[in-house]
Amino acid sequence: MSSLPPFVEEGLHAICKTSEVPRDEVYNDYLELFNDPFIQNDPQFQSDEERHTYSVAVLHSRYVSRPPMKMFKLIPVGYTGKRIARSSGQPNCTISVVVKGSKKIKRVICRGELSEMYRSINLFNQYEVKLGEFKDGGDLIADNRSKFDNPVKLKIEPTRMMEKIGVKRISIAEAPKFPSAQRKGERKGRTYTDRSDWRCLRGVICRSYRGEREDGTQYGCYTLSDHTVEGEPTVLDDGTILQPGFTVWLDQAHMVYDVEDEVDAYGPVNINKDGEAQMNGLLILPVHTRGGHQI
Repeated sequence: MSSLPPFVEEGLHAICKTSEVPRDEVYNDYLELFNDPFIQNDPQFQSDEERHTYSVAVLHSRYVSRPPMKMFKLIPVGYTGKRIARSSGQPNCTISVVVKGSKKIKRVICRGELSEMYRSINLFNQYEVKLGEFKDGGDLIADNRSKFDNPVKLKIEPTRMMEKIGVKRISIAEAPKFPSAQRKGERKGRTYTDRSDWRCLRGVICRSYRGEREDGTQYGCYTLSDHTVEGEPTVLDDGTILQPGFTVWLDQAHMVYDVEDEVDAYGPVNINKDGEAQMNGLLILPVHTRGGHQI
């Protein structure tokens, strides 16, 4: 496509002006959208003019709905895996970061085609990234302007950094006494666990499990044990032996350590409906491991 119709040029110029996004970026986004197989091949579109009209309208809606962006210097320290939102059916993931000059963990929300962005980042490296910020000053949000490029490795050790930002270290026995903070939800009487209020728990992996949700996304689970764990193993009907310990739910990308490796697990701790403490593991650091894996 060597040139664009005048009405498309006018539409893209208007988008550039109102969004303050460089011309080349808007035009590249337009060409990628226009050449999408759906737009090019679906019989609903009867002509190129119709395809152009639709493409301009979609691109305009994308740019209008995007939040204002600003540059953040930040350090990724953990992540969730890809999930499917129940309300929208849209894939998403979150990357936990510490913004330069702050000791508070924030979440970067990555939706849609960005839901696997966590796979390409380097933890405990500093980045400069364009992100939107929710009005309450809490979570950040990424879109296709957000590029995690040119990572700079930190000199400080990951464990030391987590200590400096104040993550509380607890034993398994202490977990029920020190759950993460609870916040009020939008619905009356509902609360949720503050996903930025982390705990650190050191333990030996005594069980490792991988599974798949009904929506096709994958998850993992470590059972950790330390010197404070009491109780006897339970034998299920199929012969599976469940060791007593502490449950850490996590993405399979974190599962690079094996049974009998000692690790530090980081993430929010909540009390489940059975009254048991458990963790949503967002970062796993090695302590004594056979594979010698490092962040």
